[in-house]
Amino acid sequence: METISQTLKDLELSETQNQSINKVSCKSCSNAMWQNTDKGIIGFCRITFRDSFSEQTGARIYNCDGKANT
Repeated sequence: METISQTLKDLELSETQNQSINKVSCKSCSNAMWQNTDKGIIGFCRITFRDSFSEQTGARIYNCDGKANT
């Protein structure tokens, strides 16, 4: 079952933001914590304790063994 963060659902993302977020494996992972900050959108992984997506730093995780299957 695919999960999508309520934070991501509530954001009015630009087409560029949408395309970028759609590529990361964390978009539908229940282990991801998404944040809308003054520095942009940040996805944080609760397993690896690092940014999995960041508009500010350019961090992106495209594939990961920690992706939740629930």
